[in-house]
Amino acid sequence: MEKIEATFRVVTPMFMSGADQSKAELRLPSIKGALRFWWRALAWSRYGDLEKIREEEARLFGNTDEGQSKVLMRLTTAENLESFLGKQEAKKWGPNTWQGYVGYGLVDRKLRPTRQYIRPGFTFSLLISARDRRALEEMESPLKALGLLGGLGGRSRKSWGSLTLMKMEGIKEWAAPKNEQELRKSLENLLQSEHESGRYTGISNGTAFAIGKTYPDAAAAQGSLAQTYRDFLKALGGGNKTLRETFGLPRQLGMRGNRYKNANERRASPIFLHIHEFPDRRAVPVVTLLPGRFLSHQSSPSGGWQTAQRFLNKV
Repeated sequence: MEKIEATFRVVTPMFMSGADQSKAELRLPSIKGALRFWWRALAWSRYGDLEKIREEEARLFGNTDEGQSKVLMRLTTAENLESFLGKQEAKKWGPNTWQGYVGYGLVDRKLRPTRQYIRPGFTFSLLISARDRRALEEMESPLKALGLLGGLGGRSRKSWGSLTLMKMEGIKEWAAPKNEQELRKSLENLLQSEHESGRYTGISNGTAFAIGKTYPDAAAAQGSLAQTYRDFLKALGGGNKTLRETFGLPRQLGMRGNRYKNANERRASPIFLHIHEFPDRRAVPVVTLLPGRFLSHQSSPSGGWQTAQRFLNKV
């Protein structure tokens, strides 16, 4: 049986929990779910056909017809998680702070006044094994995507719980980018596609990304990115408020005299905010746009995807 071992570092506070939302946990099912999301996003760039993707996903991850997954995953940690737990208090995240803006819902003065999180700096390894080498090779790109673009836990698309893939060993060796140029090259290789955007959030020829300037640490990079995000959305006022739906729904816009038609729709943001940390602990903001059909009755957000591109230009 062949194996891949991927080692990740938590870069920004991670709000990952189980049934008890007030307590932080590092959960293998959540990691599996994130990898499956990134596999599916990347699959569109390869196949561009929904039925084919469903067949391949069932073959790799298993279902009631195909049986169990072809890949087995095990989580290992060299550090004591208890020593990396912090506690966030809702009273310290006011509505005017950038933390409160991009962390909306993580804590709540009435429902969840305090919540544990996993502190930055915690590292863990994911060991993936398979008898089928092809199945194992298919996990390489999702692992890279999770550690270059994504995160885990609550509000991970808004930069919380950002992960950095430090190294990957096994059937192929991989080392983390050491600077902005190497990171850009890695993302260009990962995100290339000839397919038009499809029926779900995935990588296509419409995918775009932006890398911000380098900061001395991840906290500074996250603060800068979050404030840029907040300022950009707040500038979309007046008659432009509907353009905010580009960043996800539901969104109560309080439009005077008009009823916002998508106020109660649900749509995860196609724009991913991420903080990437280099080996020397310098960090950069990374923002990625993964376009796909916006809603069942609406192919793209109000104003098209130009609003998202304008935001990327601000990063």
